[in-house]
Amino acid sequence: MALLLDNARRQVRAVAQWLNLALETSGETQARILYQPLETALIRVAVDLRIFNALSGGQKGSKSLDELASVTKADPALLGTLICVSTSTLTVRS
Repeated sequence: MALLLDNARRQVRAVAQWLNLALETSGETQARILYQPLETALIRVAVDLRIFNALSGGQKGSKSLDELASVTKADPALLGTLICVSTSTLTVRS
């Protein structure tokens, strides 16, 4: 049963992905392609700083910037910028 649900979920995601691309305007396609390197760099920095581990581990709910800075040992200004840009590119939810 779980395998069937997983296969159905994958099929729905594939159709949704196709539909998203089919409905995308040429300007949206250009923006998506232009932002991909930025998103990749953001994700690499976030992985190096273990931001995703800090966000998903431990306590439930959101974490403050100071809590993230304490856990990751990163500068709060850098983290703030990373989080801001990551939410604008939909890499993380605020």
